[in-house]
Amino acid sequence: MVRICFVILASVLMSIGTVHTKPISFTIDFCQFAGKNGETRIEVYYAYPDTTVTYTKKDNTYIGQLQIHQVIKNTDGLIVNDNIWRLENIADKPITVHRMYHYSQKVLLLQPGTYTMSIEITDPADPTTVAKREVRLNVRSFGKPYIEASDLQLSQGISPVDPKQKQSNFTKHGLNVLPNPMQEVVGTDPVVTTYCELYNVKKYAGDTVAVLYRIFDGVRRVVASKEYTRLVGSDTMIEHTSLGLNGLPSGVYFIQLSVASYKNESDVAYSTKKMYILNPAMPPRMAAPYSEDELFSMSEWATMGEKTLMDEFEKAQYIVTKTESELFAELVDVKAKQKFMYRFWSTRDPNKETIENERLLEYRRAIQYADIHYSNPRIGEGWRTDMGRVLCKYGFPTTIDRGNVVAESNAYQTWYYDRTQGGINFNFVDIHNVNNYVLVHSNAINEVRNENWMNVYVHKSRNDMNNSTNGQRR
Repeated sequence: MVRICFVILASVLMSIGTVHTKPISFTIDFCQFAGKNGETRIEVYYAYPDTTVTYTKKDNTYIGQLQIHQVIKNTDGLIVNDNIWRLENIADKPITVHRMYHYSQKVLLLQPGTYTMSIEITDPADPTTVAKREVRLNVRSFGKPYIEASDLQLSQGISPVDPKQKQSNFTKHGLNVLPNPMQEVVGTDPVVTTYCELYNVKKYAGDTVAVLYRIFDGVRRVVASKEYTRLVGSDTMIEHTSLGLNGLPSGVYFIQLSVASYKNESDVAYSTKKMYILNPAMPPRMAAPYSEDELFSMSEWATMGEKTLMDEFEKAQYIVTKTESELFAELVDVKAKQKFMYRFWSTRDPNKETIENERLLEYRRAIQYADIHYSNPRIGEGWRTDMGRVLCKYGFPTTIDRGNVVAESNAYQTWYYDRTQGGINFNFVDIHNVNNYVLVHSNAINEVRNENWMNVYVHKSRNDMNNSTNGQRR
């Protein structure tokens, strides 16, 4: 997690001006949460200083406005969202000395995928002043079969909703959550406040979870932490906290939330967010970055024995290249194998700015899930089955269609991946009725192919199927 609040998550300062006009200062940040019907709820947070707008007199007050034009396009260049709105600040007199920031929030509902957000900001009182920015949105998917965490939102304050007052744009799950788009924690006694949503908690974690917050400095040293346990009442759980950061100098930090199941220790949800501590009493201290050897020595791989290393490498076989396989086979020294596995997974880390390796976490979740659901007497461990291989290599499918056993036919499943290779599917059939689903057809590159798989494997008798020819990989 991590990472944008988006793996996407980005905070962008936009300041564009000309010689004759003042610049527009604007900050934008994002967080992603589970939506409904497979959509992802994206909250877009805007912040601007009170001095960035031009104030015009209206009656006995002065009004400053900014107009935002937000356009979102998919990878085909088609517009999926086009919205224009204005932010307004009312004052007794024109503001020339900065006193505060103003905030706005817009909610988007998008299908998982990649998008481009174009933003144009203008001052209606000075239309020649324009700020433009284009931001890439990588919209994540939710609904995995394990505990999941939303993005970690930094907040300036969280308070219960007063039922007597009208709900604001910042209200969710009975809380007013004021965003912190600048990602700044300011003051001589800095306190960071966060908000996160957890999903599938009761289903996969049981009644109790362990909550751990850790603060990492810019070179990944743990400098503060907070932990406790929480009882679980429902599948969706709201987790928010405030954590004092006294004694930490100004600089770049990461805050990570992990929520672990007491029911299953390996089921852990992570969410990480970058932040900036601005402590006037404690200026930044330069910290030397870790060398690769130092990072390796702090990793889990540095303490693994040879048996565990061999097991880890074997389980990674579905994504190992031929060159990597030949290289590992030549290694004799345990330390060399440890460093190989460290580098193997480091090169596959999709986001170096987060503390965790998301690809490794996803792969291990696939192994765990496959062993629970796909193990059978014929093959053994679930990750060794065809379903286990596809799950490890391609991740969890977008949707699954299941065909049940009926007279003279076999059960089958079709897995769909909407965002892989332009959309692919895998067809599995339980040929021998032992809960061992064999891959009989796929339109993915280099996978078994048999367009007639339904007639050959689902509707035919077992003798015919045993004598049939397997599909060919392409």
